[in-house]
Amino acid sequence: MGMFVSGSATSTGSFGNIALAADTSTGPNFYEEGTWTPVLSESGTATITGNKYIKIGSTVQIWAALGNIQDVSANSNDFTITGFPFASEIGSRQVIGNAMTNYIELEGGRGSQILYMSTSGPKLYIYNNDTGDDFHAITWADIVNNDDIDIHGTYHLL
Repeated sequence: MGMFVSGSATSTGSFGNIALAADTSTGPNFYEEGTWTPVLSESGTATITGNKYIKIGSTVQIWAALGNIQDVSANSNDFTITGFPFASEIGSRQVIGNAMTNYIELEGGRGSQILYMSTSGPKLYIYNNDTGDDFHAITWADIVNNDDIDIHGTYHLL
């Protein structure tokens, strides 16, 4: 049986008797929102917009639009993103969401783009499932200057 909480939200950051914002007199920080700065591997650059997060308890949702991505390394290493607002759960690989890509040349065709957070870093990889084949991480070789990637994901804290 689930727990039902009744009450009304207030402008002071509470819902019924549950504190939603940081208040040392009532408990831990339950709800937080803000911006984060995605960092691209290999010193890649992008115009970043919509880079927001919402943390509720131990769950974090992230959003970001990476526009006009520039590959300054000219190599074929995996395209990864770091710079998350909070560390992810240690020892647990997580499929955390999806991505929408624009102009990226994907070998074998375009399929589903899945966000995968590794335990090292943490690092976010974008995997493509091309026409029913295995999943393959998007690499810098797939990126042609001025490509775009929009991401949305949900991950868990330590």
